[in-house]
Amino acid sequence: MNILDLDHSLTGQAPIARRLASGRATRLDLLDLGPKLRLWSTEKTWKRFVERLAQRPRPRDARPEILFVGSGDYHHLTPAFLADLKEPVSLIHFDNHPDWVRFAPKRHCGSWVNRALKMPAIQRIVTLGPCSDDLHNPQLRGGNL
Repeated sequence: MNILDLDHSLTGQAPIARRLASGRATRLDLLDLGPKLRLWSTEKTWKRFVERLAQRPRPRDARPEILFVGSGDYHHLTPAFLADLKEPVSLIHFDNHPDWVRFAPKRHCGSWVNRALKMPAIQRIVTLGPCSDDLHNPQLRGGNL
């Protein structure tokens, strides 16, 4: 289990702290990048994040990798977590917003679904939970329908 420490939102929680202290989880210190990645990032910052993410410990056997990111301000980092998938998958996305807008070239919380859909292993993304106004006239909000 890898704890991506972007903002101390996880490391301050007692259950996570116990896992880290016992060696059952590993902390990847990304505090320097956290403010630059919060909600959106430039390509330069994205590349730095991907390089640092590549340094994380990986499972040695066939067990799935578990990554904890913490705050919802960073869910646009999801495509980086999916980059190494070898087999086709369907991704289930739980969110109040569909995250499907076309705001290029920046990477942000509202546009990551489109980037993920371009990845070879991602067959489909099912979004559960949207109850925001984003679904009213989505074409006017930049929705990729």
